[in-house]
Amino acid sequence: MESKTKQKMKFKGTFARPLNGYGDILTLDHIYMRNWYKAPGIGNKPDAFTMLYLYSCWGECQPVDTKETMETMKAIRFAKGMDEIHMVYADSFKSIKKACDELEINFEACTPGIHETNARIERFNQDVCEGMRCLLVRAGLPSVFWVWAAPCYCFQQNTKRRELTRTDACGDRVKILSSPWKERFGQDFEDMKLGTRFPFGALVFFLPAPTKYTFQ
Repeated sequence: MESKTKQKMKFKGTFARPLNGYGDILTLDHIYMRNWYKAPGIGNKPDAFTMLYLYSCWGECQPVDTKETMETMKAIRFAKGMDEIHMVYADSFKSIKKACDELEINFEACTPGIHETNARIERFNQDVCEGMRCLLVRAGLPSVFWVWAAPCYCFQQNTKRRELTRTDACGDRVKILSSPWKERFGQDFEDMKLGTRFPFGALVFFLPAPTKYTFQ
């Protein structure tokens, strides 16, 4: 049998494949989000479902009630919107495979036991956890507020300009300066131009809808 080191070398560069447009490859995973006291997030959400588009680096993190197929399908549909997903690359978790079958999305499984073959989503999970912890600490909020901090962090990263790798007409890899938002919608997020962005946990005043709130 091959050693662990040889297996890692063999699968190095698994994601070094051509990406031609938004939706080419979507990679998915679940994160167990209960805190040290085994308490779920607000709304009794125990898990997070993460999604990363490899072409645009557009990331999503959604709180879910369970890891079952219906919850997975709802999360994928929400992230997908009106766009097309050409292929999903993930581990062979039963609900993910079944959700892809129901949504008629091509599915490719990573190699079991070799984390390097699923490294992009694993690193994204780590980035989301670190980012939302920073937002919670800066806002002075307890950990159960992760259900709002995680999507907020992903939104901030999706509207942020960064270096993205593209393949030019000659087949060479080049770096461009863009944002996942622009790669998906064709233009920068409007508030980036206006500069009206509020930090997570900021106190805001709003006029509540009279049909939702009753004042004494």
